[in-house]
Amino acid sequence: MGQILAEKLGVVYYNLDDEIKALYQITLEEFVHTGTLMERDRKRGKLIGQLIKKRENSVIAITPMSYPEYFNIHLKKDNVFAIEVFDHPQHIFDRLVFSDENDGIYKDDEYKNARKDYYMREIIEDLQSMFIKE
Repeated sequence: MGQILAEKLGVVYYNLDDEIKALYQITLEEFVHTGTLMERDRKRGKLIGQLIKKRENSVIAITPMSYPEYFNIHLKKDNVFAIEVFDHPQHIFDRLVFSDENDGIYKDDEYKNARKDYYMREIIEDLQSMFIKE
C-alpha cells in the first residue's frame, strides 16, 4: 500500500525493512537475531528519524514496533502525516509468504494451508498485542 501511495503522490518510497538491510548489510533474519527487541526498535526508530530528516516528500512503510516510544516521537513532527493500516486476519493470512536465510521470498500455499490454524492464531495474537490497548 505504501508503494502504491508513493507512486500516486509522485514521491520517494522507503520500506523500513529494506533500509535496515541496506544500512546494516544483513538479512532481516540476521537482524531479528541481533540484540534485544528494544535495541532493534531503537535502531528502527533512529533510522525512521534519519529518513524523515532528508526533508523530501516520502512515504515510509514501517513494520509494527513493540516499543512505540521509538516511533511515536516522530509523529509529533510538523512534516509527518501518519497513517496506520489495519487488516483482517484472513487477508493477512492470504498474503503470507515465506523467506529463506537470504531473505529470498517464496510462496508455499500447500505448507501454509496445512498449518492454517497455527498461522491464524499467531496472526490474531500479533494483532491483539499491537492494536488492542487495555
